[in-house]
Amino acid sequence: MKFDFAVLGATGEEGSISSKDLLNSGYSVLLCGRNSERIKPLLKNKKAKFAYVNVRDVKKTVETIKNSGAKIVINCVELRLNLEVMKACLEANVNYLDLGGLQEMTIEQYKFDKEFRTKKTIALLGCGSTPGISNVMAKYVVDKFDKIKHIDL
Repeated sequence: MKFDFAVLGATGEEGSISSKDLLNSGYSVLLCGRNSERIKPLLKNKKAKFAYVNVRDVKKTVETIKNSGAKIVINCVELRLNLEVMKACLEANVNYLDLGGLQEMTIEQYKFDKEFRTKKTIALLGCGSTPGISNVMAKYVVDKFDKIKHIDL
């Protein structure tokens, strides 16, 4: 089966939420992680399959991505492993999207820009839940005040 997306870290909180949203939108998703028990309900969907992936093994991660047929990888793994996932996506020649990390990690990730451009693939960093959650929280708070001068998030 060829998948629309491969989600690395699909068995974690953000990964399972992202995967569920993709599946509910009708996409086929290869759910990659280390413990399929955590996402049993998602695997009932005919457009979902599980693949055991330890992203520290970049070579096997590349193989799994290539075999999936997906052109987009969503990285939901622990942020300390973002560089390994980016390396795997570069080698597999697929587009990369992650849910974010700390500034120090993002600075290191920017160093891959030229390689992604050379391969004509896209790397989107920091597209996680925090911007959306922060906006909802800010709107909630703003409605409680008569006047707001400034908000720092």
